Amino acid sequence: MPRPYQPLFAHGEFRRLLPALVASDVGDGMSVVAVAWLAVLIAPEGRSGLVVGAAVAAYALPGAVGALVFGRWLRRLPARRLMAVDGWLRALLLGCVPLAWAAGVLNPVGYVVLLAGSSVLHAWGSAGKYTLLAQMLPPARCPCTSPMICTRVRAFSGCTGPSSE
Repeated sequence: MPRPYQPLFAHGEFRRLLPALVASDVGDGMSVVAVAWLAVLIAPEGRSGLVVGAAVAAYALPGAVGALVFGRWLRRLPARRLMAVDGWLRALLLGCVPLAWAAGVLNPVGYVVLLAGSSVLHAWGSAGKYTLLAQMLPPARCPCTSPMICTRVRAFSGCTGPSSE
């Protein structure tokens, strides 16, 4: 393990949080493939490009809107709560996708709406993650910065997520 990272693993709270962060980011990496794949499966014939584009946009763009619209209220919340609210909202709405599929009621419009709703607070959840790590790992304890850790975990999981599909 590179020397600058060694102090991180001496920090017990970080060691407990890291597997959850990795699992979450691997799930996000896998969802990049799954969102487009399911859009192709549920699209009417000849409309898969439109449905895939709408699904991918709905999975990403509302996060930027949510960052702007809800900033007034959410910036006061602690980092842990931001992460929890984002995680629960995503779990609830993305969990509705397989339920709707199993019930035979999943259609492109409903899929796009569920994806958009699931991503509205995702920018805030990511901000909560970076903030929590910055609070947990002050620069005096660790020569490397916590955003660098998040970026490395996300890059790794973005590669492993789709490859594990």
